[in-house]
Amino acid sequence: MEMDAKDDVMHSHDVIDRIERDLLVEDGLIATIHFDPVVTGDPHADELKAFLQREVEELAPMANIHDLRIVPGPTHTNVIFDCAVPAEYMTDKQHRGVKLVNALRNAVQAKWPDHFCVIKLEPDYAPVHHE
Repeated sequence: MEMDAKDDVMHSHDVIDRIERDLLVEDGLIATIHFDPVVTGDPHADELKAFLQREVEELAPMANIHDLRIVPGPTHTNVIFDCAVPAEYMTDKQHRGVKLVNALRNAVQAKWPDHFCVIKLEPDYAPVHHE
């Protein structure tokens, strides 16, 4: 779960605890929610995230990005994020997951030549309703 890095950690933890409890009480689901602190209000981070979201929407509408972090250095800037794709993208013979990661990496470098992407590809499992 992405939450503003400027928020109080204890408050963020409390919010997550309440969501986990509500899932258990209301739906009988045991869940563990991971907290991703993200920087908000930074013009470059906001521009990069919007750019990546547009690219993903165009290249693979079923995919999404999250946990974007920007780490500037003296010679280059690392753009680190997770890319969740449909589970079949991870192993299919068309290599759609790998192709998407490469396309995102190339798109960022075409716009910002000193930015290097570090992308974690992960399966995004769609919820299934059980009767």
